[in-house]
Amino acid sequence: KKRHEKDPFPPVFMFEHVPLAEALSLKYWANVWILYSFFDESYSDPRSYGFWIDSGNGFTTLVPGVVFVLGLTFDLMDPRHLGLLGMVQFYQEFYGTVLYFWSFFHNQRWKDHGWRGGNVTWIMALVIISNGIWFAGPGLGMYVSYHMCMEGAPALALVRTI
Repeated sequence: KKRHEKDPFPPVFMFEHVPLAEALSLKYWANVWILYSFFDESYSDPRSYGFWIDSGNGFTTLVPGVVFVLGLTFDLMDPRHLGLLGMVQFYQEFYGTVLYFWSFFHNQRWKDHGWRGGNVTWIMALVIISNGIWFAGPGLGMYVSYHMCMEGAPALALVRTI
């Protein structure tokens, strides 16, 4: 089990320049997971919600996510059915993020590291920005999926109207 020493602030992966080939590698994302666990130990603790929501979403949304992207690109199924698939997937991701976000702040996870003052501000910014992506992305996905269900229009036509 890796432990981060108290006080020093680890390098932040979100602000690094990363070549596309590296960003698409499993090794890169394993390192992102490890670095994020420095900010929230529940991410590396298999007894915690933070660990299971992220790893669980990784397994349960992989196939629907691939089908959704292919359905946006090719005419695989009726737009209403694709919208329903998207709505379920994106709601699951959004809901998981809301619960994780709340548990991080409610349990004051930054205190596990002994961080205070300016370091807490950096941790808050990192957690808010990184989770903000997981609010915005599924939010947009639910918006597009909803309109696909209601209007039966192809998704790309809906995205162009945003």
